[in-house]
Amino acid sequence: ESYTTSQVLAVIQKNFDKKLAEAKAGATNTQMSDQEIVILASLLEREGRSLKSKQEIAGVLLNRLEIGMALQIDASVQYAKDSKFTQKDYWQPISRTDLSIVSPYNTYLNPGLPPSPICSPGYNALYAAYHPIASDNLFYITGTDGLMHYAKTLDEHNQNIAKYLK
Repeated sequence: ESYTTSQVLAVIQKNFDKKLAEAKAGATNTQMSDQEIVILASLLEREGRSLKSKQEIAGVLLNRLEIGMALQIDASVQYAKDSKFTQKDYWQPISRTDLSIVSPYNTYLNPGLPPSPICSPGYNALYAAYHPIASDNLFYITGTDGLMHYAKTLDEHNQNIAKYLK
Protein backbone atom coordinates (compact mmCIF):
# COMPACT_ATOMS: atom_id res chain seq x y z
CA GLU A 1 0.00 0.00 0.00
CA SER A 2 1.36 3.44 -0.87
CA TYR A 3 0.48 6.88 0.43
CA THR A 4 0.54 10.29 -1.15
CA THR A 5 2.55 13.10 0.36
CA SER A 6 -0.72 14.78 1.38
CA GLN A 7 -1.86 11.64 3.20
CA VAL A 8 1.41 11.33 5.09
CA LEU A 9 1.32 15.01 6.06
CA ALA A 10 -2.29 14.64 7.22
CA VAL A 11 -1.29 11.77 9.53
CA ILE A 12 1.63 13.79 10.91
CA GLN A 13 -0.62 16.84 11.48
CA LYS A 14 -3.31 14.73 13.17
CA ASN A 15 -0.72 13.18 15.51
CA PHE A 16 0.81 16.58 16.32
CA ASP A 17 -2.61 18.09 17.05
CA LYS A 18 -3.42 15.15 19.35
CA LYS A 19 -0.13 15.53 21.25
CA LEU A 20 -0.63 19.30 21.50
CA ALA A 21 -4.10 18.80 23.00
CA GLU A 22 -2.75 16.22 25.47
CA ALA A 23 0.08 18.55 26.51
CA LYS A 24 -2.36 21.45 26.93
CA ALA A 25 -4.61 19.60 29.43
CA GLY A 26 -4.47 21.45 32.75
CA ALA A 27 -2.15 24.12 31.35
CA THR A 28 -0.82 26.73 33.76
CA ASN A 29 0.62 28.90 30.96
CA THR A 30 -2.64 30.27 29.62
CA GLN A 31 -1.42 33.70 28.45
CA MET A 32 0.10 32.36 25.20
CA SER A 33 -1.69 31.22 22.06
CA ASP A 34 -1.17 27.68 20.82
CA GLN A 35 1.03 29.08 18.04
CA GLU A 36 3.23 30.88 20.59
CA ILE A 37 3.35 27.71 22.68
CA VAL A 38 4.66 25.73 19.71
CA ILE A 39 7.35 28.38 19.08
CA LEU A 40 8.34 28.35 22.78
CA ALA A 41 8.32 24.54 22.78
CA SER A 42 10.67 24.49 19.78
CA LEU A 43 13.16 26.54 21.79
CA LEU A 44 12.74 24.23 24.78
CA GLU A 45 13.26 21.18 22.55
CA ARG A 46 16.71 22.44 21.67
CA GLU A 47 17.64 23.95 25.05
CA GLY A 48 16.62 21.34 27.63
CA ARG A 49 17.30 17.66 27.95
CA SER A 50 14.79 16.39 30.50
CA LEU A 51 11.14 17.27 31.00
CA LYS A 52 12.04 19.02 34.27
CA SER A 53 14.81 21.11 32.68
CA LYS A 54 12.49 22.07 29.82
CA GLN A 55 9.86 23.17 32.38
CA GLU A 56 12.46 25.15 34.35
CA ILE A 57 13.78 26.81 31.19
CA ALA A 58 10.20 27.63 30.19
CA GLY A 59 9.81 29.47 33.50
CA VAL A 60 13.04 31.42 32.87
CA LEU A 61 12.00 32.35 29.33
CA LEU A 62 8.56 33.48 30.49
CA ASN A 63 10.27 35.67 33.11
CA ARG A 64 12.40 37.22 30.36
CA LEU A 65 9.40 37.79 28.10
CA GLU A 66 7.49 39.42 30.96
CA ILE A 67 10.19 42.06 31.50
CA GLY A 68 11.00 42.57 27.79
CA MET A 69 14.44 40.98 28.10
CA ALA A 70 15.92 39.33 25.02
CA LEU A 71 15.60 35.54 25.21
CA GLN A 72 19.25 35.03 24.14
CA ILE A 73 18.76 31.46 22.92
CA ASP A 74 21.83 29.99 21.25
CA ALA A 75 19.66 27.42 19.42
CA SER A 76 17.72 30.19 17.64
CA VAL A 77 21.00 31.80 16.54
CA GLN A 78 22.11 28.36 15.29
CA TYR A 79 18.86 28.18 13.30
CA ALA A 80 19.45 31.67 11.86
CA LYS A 81 23.04 30.80 10.97
CA ASP A 82 22.18 27.46 9.40
CA SER A 83 19.37 28.93 7.30
CA LYS A 84 22.02 31.00 5.49
CA PHE A 85 24.40 28.16 4.60
CA THR A 86 24.58 24.98 2.53
CA GLN A 87 24.32 21.51 4.02
CA LYS A 88 28.12 21.11 4.26
CA ASP A 89 28.23 24.10 6.61
CA TYR A 90 25.23 22.94 8.62
CA TRP A 91 25.30 22.67 12.39
CA GLN A 92 28.67 24.19 13.14
CA PRO A 93 29.07 25.61 16.67
CA ILE A 94 28.09 29.25 16.95
CA SER A 95 30.65 31.92 17.75
CA ARG A 96 30.50 35.36 19.36
CA THR A 97 30.29 36.95 15.90
CA ASP A 98 27.28 34.75 15.07
CA LEU A 99 25.39 36.54 17.87
CA SER A 100 25.22 39.59 15.58
CA ILE A 101 23.65 37.73 12.60
CA VAL A 102 20.80 39.87 11.29
CA SER A 103 17.77 37.62 11.38
CA PRO A 104 14.33 37.66 13.02
CA TYR A 105 15.47 34.37 14.64
CA ASN A 106 18.39 36.02 16.44
CA THR A 107 16.97 36.20 19.96
CA TYR A 108 20.02 38.12 21.16
CA LEU A 109 19.10 41.07 18.91
CA ASN A 110 15.31 40.73 18.83
CA PRO A 111 13.23 40.65 22.00
CA GLY A 112 10.28 38.30 22.13
CA LEU A 113 9.70 34.96 20.47
CA PRO A 114 11.08 34.26 17.00
CA PRO A 115 8.50 34.42 14.19
CA SER A 116 8.07 30.64 13.89
CA PRO A 117 9.35 27.41 15.43
CA ILE A 118 13.03 26.51 14.98
CA CYS A 119 12.30 22.75 15.00
CA SER A 120 9.45 20.34 15.52
CA PRO A 121 8.99 20.08 19.29
CA GLY A 122 8.36 16.76 20.97
CA TYR A 123 5.70 16.05 23.56
CA ASN A 124 7.87 16.93 26.58
CA ALA A 125 8.72 20.34 25.13
CA LEU A 126 5.06 21.02 24.37
CA TYR A 127 4.08 19.92 27.88
CA ALA A 128 6.82 22.11 29.40
CA ALA A 129 5.64 25.17 27.44
CA TYR A 130 2.12 24.70 28.84
CA HIS A 131 3.34 23.70 32.33
CA PRO A 132 6.41 25.83 33.17
CA ILE A 133 8.05 25.70 36.59
CA ALA A 134 7.81 29.18 38.07
CA SER A 135 10.91 30.75 39.61
CA ASP A 136 12.65 34.10 39.95
CA ASN A 137 15.47 32.95 37.65
CA LEU A 138 16.43 34.92 34.56
CA PHE A 139 19.48 32.88 33.49
CA TYR A 140 20.49 29.28 32.89
CA ILE A 141 23.37 27.30 31.48
CA THR A 142 24.09 23.65 30.86
CA GLY A 143 27.40 23.01 32.56
CA THR A 144 30.17 20.78 31.31
CA ASP A 145 28.86 18.41 34.01
CA GLY A 146 25.66 18.04 31.94
CA LEU A 147 23.56 19.64 34.69
CA MET A 148 21.45 22.79 34.49
CA HIS A 149 22.51 25.78 36.58
CA TYR A 150 20.10 28.67 37.18
CA ALA A 151 20.60 32.22 38.39
CA LYS A 152 18.45 35.17 39.38
CA THR A 153 21.05 37.85 38.61
CA LEU A 154 23.68 38.42 35.94
CA ASP A 155 26.36 38.29 38.65
CA GLU A 156 25.17 34.84 39.78
CA HIS A 157 24.99 33.75 36.12
CA ASN A 158 28.57 34.88 35.49
CA GLN A 159 29.65 32.94 38.60
CA ASN A 160 27.91 29.85 37.20
CA ILE A 161 29.68 30.32 33.86
CA ALA A 162 33.06 30.59 35.61
CA LYS A 163 32.33 27.56 37.78
CA TYR A 164 30.55 25.19 35.38
CA LEU A 165 31.78 26.05 31.88
CA LYS A 166 35.51 26.27 32.45
